Amino acid sequence: MTSAQFGVNRSEIQAHKLFVEGDNNSLDATVLKKLLPRISIVPLGPSHSIKNAAQALVTAHPNYYFLVDRDYHDDDFVEQSWRCFPDPDKYNLLIWRKRELENYFLDPNYLMLSSYLKKGVDRAGLERLIIKHAQQRLYLDVANQVIISMRESLKKSWISLLSNPDDFPSKEVAIERLEALSECVEHLNLTQNTLGVSGRVDSFNAILQSWSGGSDQLAFGVGDWQNQMSGKKILNKVITDCFRVPKQDDPGWCSQKFACKAVVKELLNKDLHHQPDDFQKLYNLIQQRIASDR
Repeated sequence: MTSAQFGVNRSEIQAHKLFVEGDNNSLDATVLKKLLPRISIVPLGPSHSIKNAAQALVTAHPNYYFLVDRDYHDDDFVEQSWRCFPDPDKYNLLIWRKRELENYFLDPNYLMLSSYLKKGVDRAGLERLIIKHAQQRLYLDVANQVIISMRESLKKSWISLLSNPDDFPSKEVAIERLEALSECVEHLNLTQNTLGVSGRVDSFNAILQSWSGGSDQLAFGVGDWQNQMSGKKILNKVITDCFRVPKQDDPGWCSQKFACKAVVKELLNKDLHHQPDDFQKLYNLIQQRIASDR
């Protein structure tokens, strides 16, 4: 892939850092170091660490950028991050449009570009294998998404603190005001509806409908499963089934992990126009940001 030519010297470029999930051995770091070879990629652990760092650092360091997986975020929140990025008022935070970085590689046309593909595997075969492994874990991933949704709904700040001392002249009045809080009744009803059996079942069916497009059998171009399912689990199985990467002599070599990274690195060496749309957009956004900082 053609590297970005920002027209700035190395010291200027090093001032720009992109903080990502995982550690130095994670796929996120591997991908972004290949995609953006001329800025610093800094793995910073789980997504909540990156979000906290974004809020703490961006004011002092406007050239620090932060990138996290989609996880539980809805479409509106994700799209807002792309419209605003990079924007210090939004913490320079960008959220992948897909559940995990690995989801971007669940594209038969993209995977077909790899020279590691086993002989005899064609596009149709890749598509069948991706669907097979996705179908095997569909109901598990939907059930887990219900649990994630429940956890996130309970974290929301659903009531504001009281602020006027004049409204609390005595212990008795304070207790009366607490007893009269309508938000508690509303939240209790919402929580019961969300956590109750019928609420869980309704949530499961709604997510399943969205992901599968209402079909019992997953298919490409139908539903949102390619974006929303756990791409990491599916990609690892597809790489094992369809790709052959020569074994390394490194004593710490792990066939599945190494093979996945090898395939990913090779794909990222392709020209920019072969890369997923979001990879191209991120590349161009960072390029424009650094160029404007000259």
